[in-house]
Amino acid sequence: MNKEIIQVFKIIGQNIKENREKKGITLEEVSQKTGIRIAYLKKIENGEAFRVSTKHLFLIAEALNIMPHILVKGL
Repeated sequence: MNKEIIQVFKIIGQNIKENREKKGITLEEVSQKTGIRIAYLKKIENGEAFRVSTKHLFLIAEALNIMPHILVKGL
């Protein structure tokens, strides 16, 4: 996989984790609100999920009560 693409998913994962922790929301809470498994959320946050759908990104943004574009900040 292309280095640039890997970096994109790492940045998205970091943005999710930073915003989640800033708001004091647990992975369990995000999982409950989105229906996304905790194990998969961990992969997303660690930049290890390379096929994250826009649907999942929008669900995560909604669960964190942030605008979706915040998740791609820094790209």
